[in-house]
Amino acid sequence: MEHTPGPWEIMDEGEPQVYIYGQNGTYIAEASSDAGLEEARTNAALIAAAPDLLEACQARVDEWHSNMRNFTRREPESLKLARAAITKAKGNVSTVIDEGKALAI
Repeated sequence: MEHTPGPWEIMDEGEPQVYIYGQNGTYIAEASSDAGLEEARTNAALIAAAPDLLEACQARVDEWHSNMRNFTRREPESLKLARAAITKAKGNVSTVIDEGKALAI
């Protein structure tokens, strides 16, 4: 299953909750916080950035692997982190990334 395509937008009406919507007004999520509206807004901004962050991580991983010179070098830690974020974002939280290989647990 695919996620709702971006961009995701924030609707903030000054309420205790902040809402995140996708294209065509598709409801994505509601952010709130016991710490107050400012933290809810910050959380909503992070959620709304998710499609862009996923795209950036995927582009970085693809770029690394499309460069033939990199096949002889060890994958950098930043790439492992990007791959783990991609896996988590796609909903496969039961996968661990080890040395660039996905291992189901």
